[in-house]
Amino acid sequence: AELQKSLELSYLLEFANKNLETLFGINHIHFYQPFLKYTYKNGKKDRHQINFELKLVEEIIGHFKITRDHEFLEEDQRLIKNFLETTLFPLRNAILFEKAKRSALTDPLTGAANRAAFTELFHTSNNYNRNLSLSVLVIDIDNFKSINDTFGHLAGDAMLKIVTKTIVDNIRKSDRVYRIGGEEFFVTMQNTCSAEALKFAERTRSAIAKSTCQYEEHRIKITVSIGVATAGEKEDLGNLFQRADKALYK
Repeated sequence: AELQKSLELSYLLEFANKNLETLFGINHIHFYQPFLKYTYKNGKKDRHQINFELKLVEEIIGHFKITRDHEFLEEDQRLIKNFLETTLFPLRNAILFEKAKRSALTDPLTGAANRAAFTELFHTSNNYNRNLSLSVLVIDIDNFKSINDTFGHLAGDAMLKIVTKTIVDNIRKSDRVYRIGGEEFFVTMQNTCSAEALKFAERTRSAIAKSTCQYEEHRIKITVSIGVATAGEKEDLGNLFQRADKALYK
């Protein structure tokens, strides 16, 4: 019944960890779900390790690495395997739920977070660590309407994909990219001071300027404008966004 209480992966894995610790004396669990690139870790890794792969038909539910300070006997391994198999369907349901959530918050064309994710960000912006400098970028593709009108929407779509990939390639894994309008993007960069944010912005602008969009027989040059803002003390995300947006047009 406990396994049916939640569709959150972290809750189910915390439940599994507590039971494995109680029943088998394990002191470290590592779980990885390859499709979601989701990792859960708990405890300190020890010298004796066993590995399990949970599969449902051909679908990989996840890889478990479990350690403790004394050897795992065959009977221990059998019992642990049996226990993990009881989590198979709850974990699969949680994975499907996570896929659905991500799909609802992802722009299908570019793979960036979408407008709904951007709106959710403002509702949860208190989660940002105020002790770390937060900087944001607002990025707008120059003359995008003219490009759409001249070459067609498929050319515009190809350009959006190139710009998104270039942004992602020039920022850090901890930063997040949102497509918030037709040709407008928003990037959050935590633990980033103003000088660092300006450096990231210039690197991204320069990389995009060096790229071209190949559409049919046309090679279309891409340029962007970028506004940068760094949060002041107690400044909320809405005001920070407005400052970055204004900086875009200076």
